[in-house]
Amino acid sequence: MNLGNSVNTLAPLFTFAVFVIGANSTGRTLNTASAYTALSLISLLDGPMNTLVSAIPMLNAAMACFARIESFLNSDARRDDRLPLLGQGELGDQSSPPTGSVNKDIEMESLRPVLTGTKINSVVIATQNASFSWDIDGQPTVFDLSFTLHRHQFCFVIGPVGSGKSTMLKGLLGETPASKGFVYQNYQETSFVGQTPWIRNGTIQENILGISSYEDAWYKQVVNACGLEGDVLILPKGHGMAPK
Repeated sequence: MNLGNSVNTLAPLFTFAVFVIGANSTGRTLNTASAYTALSLISLLDGPMNTLVSAIPMLNAAMACFARIESFLNSDARRDDRLPLLGQGELGDQSSPPTGSVNKDIEMESLRPVLTGTKINSVVIATQNASFSWDIDGQPTVFDLSFTLHRHQFCFVIGPVGSGKSTMLKGLLGETPASKGFVYQNYQETSFVGQTPWIRNGTIQENILGISSYEDAWYKQVVNACGLEGDVLILPKGHGMAPK
């Protein structure tokens, strides 16, 4: 960018320097008419040349963006292997599982219940012998996972670093492919807070609220549940303080 802005300053210097060097072999001399003609041409060309030089970094950035877009379009599409919880009665209730055969070559197996005696409206997520991996053809990181999460229920996943906790959570969200088993979900909208922090350019209250409207009782309950009351009290501007 600095080189582009200096074209109008450096162009006359380099032009006359080249003319003086070439004058030794051609025998031409620099007179007033030639000097003013050269300065007029330089004045007409320095604007387009300045624009051309300044556009080179933007052109390189645009080509890099096109390369990233091409890489994304050529990548494998996201696969969501989760299944919805169907029915309104008992979850996985198969009163008359299909048996027999479609034709003489393909025989259908009996479907066993996914979960027995569990109301579907109380289940959020259910897994049955699920295994998750980061690549479709990669080795599973989490093996044979079977559990059920109900509404109004807390579930703590405890384990050492690298044991597959994040892989399991992303598998429940459909972000990592399930190489085996099934994942059933009852709600499309699920919130996930990862380990990488992200802070908006605003106050603490704005970061807590996000796009939600302010409700005093609910806001205080959230701050208390997150253990932020002590931290906010020591800040000079309290909830109106911008996080750093």
